Amino acid sequence: MVCIVPGVPYLGGIIPLGRVMLTNHAACAYLALGVMITYFERNGFAVAITAASDSLGYPQSVKGNIMSLFFVTYLSTHIVGGALARRYGGLFMLRRMTAGWALLALISPFEPGSLALLRICRLGIGMTQGFVFPALHTLLAEMTTPATRGRVVSLVVSSIYLGSAVSMVSSPTLVALHGPASQTRAAATLALAWLAMSTVVPWPATDRERVLRLASSQSVAQEQGGRCAWAADVPWLSMARHPAVLAMMFASFTSHVVVFFMMSWVPTFVTVVLGQSLSGSGLSQAAQAAPWLLMYAVAVAAGSASDALAARIGIRTARKAVCVLGMLSCAPSLLLVPYARTPAELSALSALVLMTSGFSRGGWSINHLDIGPAFAGVLQGYAGTMGNFAGVVATRLPGWMLSSDATDRAVWHRIARVFATLCVLAGGAFALFAEGDIIFRERPHAPGDDDAVARGAGSEDGGGPEVEVGPLGGGGGGGRATQGPSCLKRAGRLPLAPAPAAAGDADTPSDNDESALLIASQRCEGDPRRAFGAGLGRSGLWPAGCQ
Repeated sequence: MVCIVPGVPYLGGIIPLGRVMLTNHAACAYLALGVMITYFERNGFAVAITAASDSLGYPQSVKGNIMSLFFVTYLSTHIVGGALARRYGGLFMLRRMTAGWALLALISPFEPGSLALLRICRLGIGMTQGFVFPALHTLLAEMTTPATRGRVVSLVVSSIYLGSAVSMVSSPTLVALHGPASQTRAAATLALAWLAMSTVVPWPATDRERVLRLASSQSVAQEQGGRCAWAADVPWLSMARHPAVLAMMFASFTSHVVVFFMMSWVPTFVTVVLGQSLSGSGLSQAAQAAPWLLMYAVAVAAGSASDALAARIGIRTARKAVCVLGMLSCAPSLLLVPYARTPAELSALSALVLMTSGFSRGGWSINHLDIGPAFAGVLQGYAGTMGNFAGVVATRLPGWMLSSDATDRAVWHRIARVFATLCVLAGGAFALFAEGDIIFRERPHAPGDDDAVARGAGSEDGGGPEVEVGPLGGGGGGGRATQGPSCLKRAGRLPLAPAPAAAGDADTPSDNDESALLIASQRCEGDPRRAFGAGLGRSGLWPAGCQ
């Protein structure tokens, strides 16, 4: 899981002699754990606010309003979050925003007369968590190749369903024993522990070419007297109006409507329509968690299937096939949910809905990395904004429709028909307009721009000696000695790489030049350039050596 390396560069600085570095394998597991904790809080809050509403006598409309406040700010920060992750680095943003939402969760109140403060906390948690996924996708874009993109992204991002499953099992009991506030405080404690873990072991370096290009372009801007032009080359308008991006955004919206509806209102269906307690037996809690576990398994399988299909029929056709199949299967599954008469039936039907929705993620949720890997965080910001606007719709619309009579199954049937129609429309739009080739590329840069010298001092994890960097792929250390831009150093994006091997060196990396992954080690398993090398190893998923 870790490798002891002398003087290796990483995203936070130069690793001192003898310290350990996360491998890509361990780094992805760490990211998946962070996603699980985030969704443990997000899913568990529905249980906590349901218990608080029952004890304090809040109407369904008030509960729906409180749950929707999270998404009001959550959706408003995705696009700017992608741009900030591009400037400061995904890891930098991920750490700070996790600290922000954890502290707000610690002080979230559920006592009588505290609705105003609770609303403020939900707005703040939504805002800080809105930066998390653009930062996450920025990291994943740097760590993956086209051949493995579906598997890795599915493994990490689909951990939201593991977090939901853990929440379904533990949150009802936690709330019943210690009150609604205990759920958010437990999630905050886990998040702070996760954050502390990230400062113990250095992070592996990722995409050398991309970081060098950013460093070069921003150094030029500073030399000309300008500020860091960190967002100048982002084609904002072209992205926002491109049919492929719009289709991806619509698919994201629809898939999230389904998930957030199941996450937010199934507890209400259990208590109001079925007349069951959320803190029932362990068996009933496990039955509630089972759909999320199955959704995780199906989403991971869909990512692998998408990669396998892409190797045979092309990326574009593969992403369309997986997404459309999932969407068109989800629609009839939704229509069956209001027919559930027992918790077991509800669990089975919920599993069917979530599995089919999860399968569609193997198409649309990877597509932004296909069409614009250099702008992965920004594109995810667009898709995430629409996906989380769905959170407002999926919480507020049912709350408004159920305000007349939440026990009336006819109302639940109407809600299901609305969301099923969206699934059909989203599948059709993705089939018509989705693309698989790179559409959005970074601006060309002049020859020699990749030459830079970066300093480790000023990074968040500690300093180190200067490291000279030459052009990608070999050659002597070119360029004049110059300090990297302060905006990148503050973010821990520099130093960039060790000095390259001399021209003609037989060990010059060439395993997977198309991905341009940063080679970040001096010695591991006998091959210094393969430890975190330019490729993902013989398994097709993880780096060769140093696992």
